[in-house]
Amino acid sequence: MRILIGLVQLICGAGLLYGMGKFKISLISAAILSIMMVGALGTRINIQDSLIQSLPALFYLLLNSYIFIKSLKL
Repeated sequence: MRILIGLVQLICGAGLLYGMGKFKISLISAAILSIMMVGALGTRINIQDSLIQSLPALFYLLLNSYIFIKSLKL
């Protein structure tokens, strides 16, 4: 499962880089990564990690959500 998650993140990260001028690619990539970060943050909360341990997932959730919203406006 970790390998699959890593591959999806790698593909979506490449999609964000490639999609800088193509809003549909960046929109889809940011949406998928945002959904994955919601799951990651939920997992962190479920296993009762500290705020410091949960900050990377929260940061990437906010960052990808921002990219998603900006891609909607293009």
